[in-house]
Amino acid sequence: MKKNLRGVLCLAAALVLILSLSACGGSGEKAEPTAAPTAEPTAAPAAAAAFENGGLKLTVPAEFAGLVDVELSDGDMLFSVSEKASVEAAKAQHPDNYQGAGWLFGILRVSQEQFHEMMCSD
Repeated sequence: MKKNLRGVLCLAAALVLILSLSACGGSGEKAEPTAAPTAEPTAAPAAAAAFENGGLKLTVPAEFAGLVDVELSDGDMLFSVSEKASVEAAKAQHPDNYQGAGWLFGILRVSQEQFHEMMCSD
């Protein structure tokens, strides 16, 4: 269990690092965060589903859009992606307790200090 958590944290840290590095190549203008997350997909090429939250955009390719659920929140976890079929199966089997079923990955916002702690802990 501890190895799984460590793997998830490493994956999340890698995603944060990639996002922060991609932001470094920007025009220097600071993007204003959106007032509230939008759960409705916005138009994107090739019928992909795009979600915006916290000034970031997550685009799900069209071939996977029907297979995953994307949840948005106002907290540090900006996007949480789960496999739709697993969530539905868990709901059918355990209607009162299906939290975390089908979870694939999440994208969260962390400070530099939090990122350092994630990378240096354990």
